[in-house]
Amino acid sequence: LKEVHKQRFNNIGDFNIVLVGNFDNEKAVELISKYLGNLPANNQKEHYKNNLAKPVSGTVKHKINKGTANKSFTIMAYHKKMDLPLKKRMLFTIFNSILSMRLTKKVREENSLVYSISSFPNMRKIPEDYMGLGVFFPSAPENIDKIVALVQEQVNDLITNGATAEEMEKARKQILNDFIENKTNNKNWLNLIESYVQYNEPLSNINKREEIVKNATWEEVKNAAKEFLENGNYYELRLYPEKSE
Repeated sequence: LKEVHKQRFNNIGDFNIVLVGNFDNEKAVELISKYLGNLPANNQKEHYKNNLAKPVSGTVKHKINKGTANKSFTIMAYHKKMDLPLKKRMLFTIFNSILSMRLTKKVREENSLVYSISSFPNMRKIPEDYMGLGVFFPSAPENIDKIVALVQEQVNDLITNGATAEEMEKARKQILNDFIENKTNNKNWLNLIESYVQYNEPLSNINKREEIVKNATWEEVKNAAKEFLENGNYYELRLYPEKSE
């Protein structure tokens, strides 16, 4: 461990060090100069290597039988390599918010098939541009087929028939409220700044998110989602108890 620490801090020439919080600027500069300014640095640059497992291509479905409890867990995931500029990431965020609301209403409230269900976006630009949308839910084994069909029905319906004005407004309000709440969260600021630095995007983009969400139209949201879902990839994992058929 000591050798790893020595190796990592032997050259901080290409480090981007992010500090967030409420600082006394004069004292902060003094401490930064003392503890960071004297660390060794040169012009050598490091480059990451992509060791991530590549997502499966096409449509892949797997069933796993494990455990004896009469319960199941299902993962439905859409994914695709695609460019992800700031505006497109915000449009996907709106689409995901609306889809999550629909899944809760249709699968949980109207059909009582799950206790909880949500969709989660996974957007990254490193090591390569990638967009993912996952739906996760625990359920009774005999209900999986019904739930999967309802999820796919809601995804297709959003693309074909669109969202209502009320759904757009609820999603917009929810996202903007999250932005406001996160402004007082140091961890959120740290994650935001780190990701924008890694993506080589201007930090001013952070403040552009609200404007994009406020002015986004459903047509823009639909087109972004359609681009993602068309000719994309899909995998589905189902966990059944060992005695289930």
